Amino acid sequence: MILSRGIFIFFFSIFMSDANAAGGIDQIKEVLIKDKLIKEADQKKIEELKKEVVRQKKIEAANSPVTEEEFWSLVTHLWLVKRESRLRWDFEKVDYGVNQVFQSLLKKLNISGSSYKILYLNSDVIPHVGIPTGNEYILLISKPFIEKLDLSKQEIALILFDEYVRLKLNTLMNKVNARFNNLGAKKTTQGDKTFEPYLSVLDQEIFVKGFSFQNQFNLTKEVVTYLKNDNSIAQIYHGLNDKIKNLVQSEQQYAYYPKIYPSPDLKETWLNKLLPNQKL
Repeated sequence: MILSRGIFIFFFSIFMSDANAAGGIDQIKEVLIKDKLIKEADQKKIEELKKEVVRQKKIEAANSPVTEEEFWSLVTHLWLVKRESRLRWDFEKVDYGVNQVFQSLLKKLNISGSSYKILYLNSDVIPHVGIPTGNEYILLISKPFIEKLDLSKQEIALILFDEYVRLKLNTLMNKVNARFNNLGAKKTTQGDKTFEPYLSVLDQEIFVKGFSFQNQFNLTKEVVTYLKNDNSIAQIYHGLNDKIKNLVQSEQQYAYYPKIYPSPDLKETWLNKLLPNQKL
């Protein structure tokens, strides 16, 4: 049995004095009570310290910097949810059977490595766009746009392929990251409003500013590197651009298209140079 320091000292003093037995017993009881109270108090302190350590760890975790992948995943998923009323992706989906065709296209062109999801929009607010979510691509395409052009599965897959390659080039991410960095010091702490400036940047880049001529040329040149050895796919790609060009010229509701993706006319010129003799 191991005695506490207080009890040991007390017993030592008892044996060294001529105190009577009754008084000694009362003193022993007093020391035992004090010793117990000290132990209980120490235990409470230990538990409080444990709770404080846990609390500090939670604070450190909350304040630790997130990775770029984590940040993009959070912002883009929040953007999809907050902008659902404009995008209108939450509707009864029509199965176009495109996913299998798109997978076959990626396999045929020997592209792999990035997972994706296809999201149909019941809206004309944006014809098509790809957004990065950290660990996968989300490819958005408008159902009215598909139906207006009467696109085949192969043509839909090629539009999605454009967006897939644009994401591999990090075009949107590079355009937006600089603006995101400038917002770093302007964060608020009012719930979802913390992210609203970031969501507004995505709104401007996707709905208003779109892509530059250089962005679009770089995309076309990169896509051509995959298509140039497959004449049948290259011909469909040429024909798809003709369809979009005619739609933009004939339908006022799509007059904004060249501002977002400049432009079907220029793209035709580029394709004629990059993919000669492969037009339908």
